[in-house]
Amino acid sequence: MPYPCNDPIVAFDTWSSRNVVLNICGNEAFFNLCVLKGKSGVFTSVCYLFEKYNLEVLFANVSSNVFGSTYMIQVQVNQSYANQLLENGVGVGEIFKQVAQELVLYFSSS
Repeated sequence: MPYPCNDPIVAFDTWSSRNVVLNICGNEAFFNLCVLKGKSGVFTSVCYLFEKYNLEVLFANVSSNVFGSTYMIQVQVNQSYANQLLENGVGVGEIFKQVAQELVLYFSSS
């Protein structure tokens, strides 16, 4: 059964790279992050980035093994910020994609 969107006419959108997969549905998104062992402070850095873009964490799950960690994080855009974005002609999907691009840079930096 698919995850229900807040708006039934909103379609899913997916963006992916080597370590980051982003699934968007309306004002919500799922970030799936794969990180090799040895990178410290990942969750703190990700949460800082979400705060920078006015994203609220709804759910987070972290799994790890001897090779690395996998993060699955559901976020939504703060409603007042989403309204401000729409007034400026910017869609929330663009914000999610900008966050994903910054995450890719963060994971490739070490």
